[in-house]
Amino acid sequence: MQVEQQKADINYKDISKKDIIHCESVIIKSRGNIGFEYYDQPFSHKNEIWSYSSKTNQTLVKFLYYYLSNNQHYFQKLVQSSSVKNPPQLSVSDTDEHEMPIPPLEIQQEIVKILDQFSALTTDLQSGILAEIGARKKQYEYYREKLLTFKPLNPHKDFKKC
Repeated sequence: MQVEQQKADINYKDISKKDIIHCESVIIKSRGNIGFEYYDQPFSHKNEIWSYSSKTNQTLVKFLYYYLSNNQHYFQKLVQSSSVKNPPQLSVSDTDEHEMPIPPLEIQQEIVKILDQFSALTTDLQSGILAEIGARKKQYEYYREKLLTFKPLNPHKDFKKC
């Protein structure tokens, strides 16, 4: 399930500088539907959300994002079996202690490149499909209107008014 990313319009002057994250990061949404978002712009987040960034050049943050997103079902099941039920919640230790294979940087770069291309293609296809659905809907409405709109006819001689 893909969840639409939500951003709030905020004035960064209203947020303490120490609470603004300026590096490429993965945000973990920990309540209800567990989710992961990739950010490469400055951001700040609230309590039930935390983020990871890379302190070295040996791990690509976008690789981490794709890995976590691919394992979203694992984390969702973990939450469902958790003792915290209302609403279900992932804990920081659940992601901190999760062992993640880190391939060499060159392989991470290739994986990210391929997945970025697939993501772009999927986005293009989805927008193309939505445009096609819109065009078919307009076409349907046009022909429905043509087929079901009748000009007033002169009364036929075989019919009489009741």
